Amino acid sequence: MLTKSDYLRYLECPIHLWWHRHRQHEVGSHIDPQTKWIFEQGNMVEGFARSLFPDAVMVKGHTEKSEQQTKELIEDGERTIFQATVVADGLLAMADVLQQDPDTQEWNLYEVKSTTDVEDTHYRDVCFQMIVFKKAGYAMGRLHLIHVNPDYVRRGDIDPQAFLIVEDITDQVYSLEAEVLAEITAAKQVINCADMPSCDGCTCSPKDCP
Repeated sequence: MLTKSDYLRYLECPIHLWWHRHRQHEVGSHIDPQTKWIFEQGNMVEGFARSLFPDAVMVKGHTEKSEQQTKELIEDGERTIFQATVVADGLLAMADVLQQDPDTQEWNLYEVKSTTDVEDTHYRDVCFQMIVFKKAGYAMGRLHLIHVNPDYVRRGDIDPQAFLIVEDITDQVYSLEAEVLAEITAAKQVINCADMPSCDGCTCSPKDCP
């Protein structure tokens, strides 16, 4: 199973992905205080983003259980779902927010980031999710990134509507679909390889390399 996190590790460095999947027990999983704070910051921003969707329901559980719960919620008529999960073609994706458009019946996807701008990896992040949802049979509509407004000034309680920017990145994401499909195929080959891949031609840029 190739997850979005696996795919993003592959983009950083194929060897990083291979080590994570084959030799993780040798390097452990220590989380330093800075990384822990980044996670906590992301959780806080995600909490504010969820307040923008007051009618949403949350999927709980992991992998197969969360995929089944997602299907059950949709069958029950829920149309805005946090952590909607799909598994298809050996891929797993979990959307921060999945919302069905009542007019087109297409599913709009929202990814939440704690950054103040849109980065290239964010487009690929969302593209990976879009591809997996399409493979799972979902009719995908607009694709969005929710990120922090760099011009926001807090006065009293945080106003999520002003604190966050909801940016439509549909065109940018779909323009990358062919590239991301090729990268997914290559990442699958890495995790299925018994031997560590060669570093010839690699550009070393992992955020956290073991």
